Amino acid sequence: MDPVAFVHLGNAFAVLALGMQEMLPLRLLMVCASFCGIIFNLLQTPVPMLAPAAWGVFFVIGHLVQISILLNEQRPVTLTEEELQVYLQIERYGFTPRRVLQFLRLVRDGGATWREYKVGERIVNDGNVVQSIFYIKHGAAEVVAKGEKVGTIEAGAMIGELGMLPREQQSQLYAKGHWHSTITATQ
Repeated sequence: MDPVAFVHLGNAFAVLALGMQEMLPLRLLMVCASFCGIIFNLLQTPVPMLAPAAWGVFFVIGHLVQISILLNEQRPVTLTEEELQVYLQIERYGFTPRRVLQFLRLVRDGGATWREYKVGERIVNDGNVVQSIFYIKHGAAEVVAKGEKVGTIEAGAMIGELGMLPREQQSQLYAKGHWHSTITATQ
């Protein structure tokens, strides 16, 4: 077989990949295209082209790693009843299966804990930098700034995400008054 046929076959695979919207078939076609390029480069005479063939191997490995990640993401996900309730509240924000897995890792492996606050119990005190993210699973909380109610946080909302920012940005937000509030459970 003429080595040039592998160039044409590899390019045909690449052109087919361009039309794919799903990542798995796209990556599989690119693996086939890369293999054709490797074969072409190794069949060159009088001396095989090892450097381009090695790059082809590198790309095949990269695609295979990404294929394994995609296949892992497609495996069934089992949620506890509590996790399912939280997921059903946050899925409206566009959580994809990949985001569900990230959420589960955060909850299961990140040391997340479930905590219930009694009505009137403070969740966040005025001026304190929050070192955790709180998710309001059910109920509500009242936000008070400078002694005046400025809002209500309902189920499905998060508190404390600003505390995850780098310290420099936290200082800038604190100076602008973003941490001058108290959050208290109301339901």
